[in-house]
Order: sequence, then C-alpha cells, then structure tokens
Amino acid sequence: MSILFSCIGRTDPVSNYRDGGVLHILRNYRDITKVYLYMSKEMWDNQQKHQIYSFALDDYSNRNSHLFSYEFIESDIVDADDYDKFYESFKDYILKIRKMTDETIYVNLSSGTPAMKMTLLVLATEFAHLNVKAIQVRDPSYQENKKKFEIDVEKVRDQIENNLDNIENVRRCGEPELLVAFKTKARNQIKGLIESYNYEGALKVFKELYQDENLNLLIKHLDKRQKLQQENEENIKKLEKHFNVKLYPIKDKKVSKLVEYYYLLENLVEANKVSEFLLRLHPFIKELQLEYLARKCQLVLADYINKCGHKEWLEDKRLIKDYPNVYNVLTNVFQNYDPKRGLSIKALNDVIMSYYDQGQVSLEDQQLLEKLCNINTKYRNKTAHELYSITADKLRNDPDVSLTPKRLLKEIWDLMIRTFGSYLSEQPSMYKKLNEILLKNL
Repeated sequence: MSILFSCIGRTDPVSNYRDGGVLHILRNYRDITKVYLYMSKEMWDNQQKHQIYSFALDDYSNRNSHLFSYEFIESDIVDADDYDKFYESFKDYILKIRKMTDETIYVNLSSGTPAMKMTLLVLATEFAHLNVKAIQVRDPSYQENKKKFEIDVEKVRDQIENNLDNIENVRRCGEPELLVAFKTKARNQIKGLIESYNYEGALKVFKELYQDENLNLLIKHLDKRQKLQQENEENIKKLEKHFNVKLYPIKDKKVSKLVEYYYLLENLVEANKVSEFLLRLHPFIKELQLEYLARKCQLVLADYINKCGHKEWLEDKRLIKDYPNVYNVLTNVFQNYDPKRGLSIKALNDVIMSYYDQGQVSLEDQQLLEKLCNINTKYRNKTAHELYSITADKLRNDPDVSLTPKRLLKEIWDLMIRTFGSYLSEQPSMYKKLNEILLKNL
C-alpha cells in the first residue's frame, strides 16, 4: 500500500503511443492505491473540457485490474516554469498526506515542467526521513531512437544572426528562491549541529553541500579534538595559517592537557549532557589533583604511580622513603589501604587536605576540592552502573552541591587560574572560538 503524488505534464497521459510518467509508474508499482495529481491551470482546463486524464486512469485500471483512487488538485498557476511557485504548495500537500497515513509516498520526477520536477526532487531529499521517495521514468524515445542527433546548421546560424535578445533588453534569468531557501535550511542545520558540538553530524551535511577544503579540515579537526585524538602537525600548521589562529596556545603540555579536557567537559554541559559530564569528570578531577599537588605543594605524586592500561598502583616503598608523612595520611585514613589499588580521588583529596593544615592550601581550594570529591562519590557510580539520569536542577537542588554544572565549571576554571597562572583567564573556550570562525566562513 503506497501513495503517488505527481504533477500532470504534456507527455501525460500518453505520448507517441507510450505511457506518460503517471501511467508508467502505476503499471510498475502495483502497490499504489491512492494517486494525487497536481495540475497547472492549462492541465486543469484540459481535464474540465475533455476528461482525458480521468479517462486514461480508468482505462488503465480496468485493463490491468489495478484498483486505486485518484484525486485532482486544481491550481490557478499559469507560469508553470517558475521554481518558486511550487515549493510551499507541494510541501503542504505532502505533509498533509503524511499526517493521514504512514504509507510510502512516491513523487514523480518525470511529469510536469522542469520547475515542478526540480521542486519534487528537493522535497524528496528533504523528506526522505518521512519515507518520501522519488521515481524517475525514462523517456522511451531516447531508447528507441538510436540515430545520432544532426544539427540543422543553416537554421541555427540564422537564429544566431537574428537573435531577438540582441535587440530587446529583457532579463529572464534569476536565482530561484527555492534553491536559496534549501541551501539556507541546510546551512542552518550545519549551524545547529556545530553549536551543539556535534561535529561528526555537521561534517556529513557539510560534505553534501560544500567543497571548501579548509572548512572541511577544520570541522574534522574539531571532531578529532573532541574525541581527544591527536591531530597531525601538518594539518595544524595549515589550519593556523589559513584561519590566522593558534589552535594550541598553551605551551605547558600538562596544563594544555587539562585545559583540553576542561573544554570537553564544557561542551557536554553546553549540550546539556549532564550525566555524561559527571562520568567524564572523574579522570579530570584525578589529573587536576595530581597537578595541584605538584604546583601548590611541590609533591609530584604522579612519579610514584605506575600505570598499565586501566590499572595503576602505588610504589609504596619509594613513597615511604621520600614522603613518610604522605604515606601515613593514606594509611591513617584507609586502615586497610592497598597500594596495588592506586590512589582514589578521596585518597588524593586527603593528601591535599594534609597540606591545608600546613597552610599550603587555601580554604577556597579546599572547599571546592572537597565538593568535587563528594560529587564523584555520590553520582559517578549511579550514572555509570544504573539507569539514572542527572539534570542541572538536581545538582543545584542537592545541598551537598548547590551548583549548576556551568557554575561548577566556572569555579574549577578559577581554581586552575589560581594553580597554573593568570594567563589562563585570557584563554577563551577554543571550541567557541573555532565555532565562530566556522560559522563566519560558511
């Protein structure tokens, strides 16, 4: 069971003793049970005067035992080669049909004027997700007449020499608003995907419409960057030169790594993916704690942690020798502390708090790090192992948090500025900056 939406053209219902487009589709798509036929004023007048289209449809149905109903759509359009006259009308009819049924809607690309056919092609592309499919019927004359086309040279030469457009100043060309609207819609789709940090989706749409190699490379870079994949140096240099931008302005590699991860967290919050944000927060907190200890407390604890894949363990003998007080903190807090389990966020936080007692950690830093530890303890396992959704409002209304994800990120950024230097305050979000460049150049 399916539907056919078609215009009626001058080759309908038949031409040169052959099916026109509408009849040939019906002959080959026997599942069609309903036909909508859109008519310009010329075609409607023909039907009213001669009933030739209804006669042809009834004749085909009776001869072939193909039962279907049909409906003529009358229009008062005289200028049937104007692209802009059909888009809204065809769109409304197709959407109206879709509301009435979920069956496949076929649109005929072979009947009507070029403007009608092109408009239906655009709509078939636009509504492909609504199960709207285009059908083309090839002209039988091209297959039957194999003679090579011979040009009447004298006739064409005469028309060239006496071309009326050399005398009359008439403009008949113009860019169809339909195609402008279609491209604008696609550009807005790309814009929405970019602003929601869906670079993979933006890249797919972009490739269908644009040939700009540099913009294509920039979207690819953002997609790889957000997936924490390494970009090759050649592409970095090419993008920096073309767009006059520094992609990685922070020279300190450890700080740059943390900032990159911070940008990723920021993107998740902007996209309202709070649960994923909380999951991703866990490794970020650990890296931040270790760098905080190194910069603020001069304790490079990372040097005492060995890693192999996802496993890590503490070199406890070295730590006891070099920093017995730190090891005492761990064993005092965790009575059954096992160095083979590495260091948890809670353990690292307790080490940092021991330096607070010595005056090397500010109260502001201590309170935020404690809050991050509580958030990780309370929400990480729930989001990782249960069907549990976290919203920004839940975090804000939680008395142990009392912050939205955006506000929490702002406080983390301020902590990073206090830890790594004020130059970070001058760093805009790299994704927002590169998004602006993308949208400006689309």
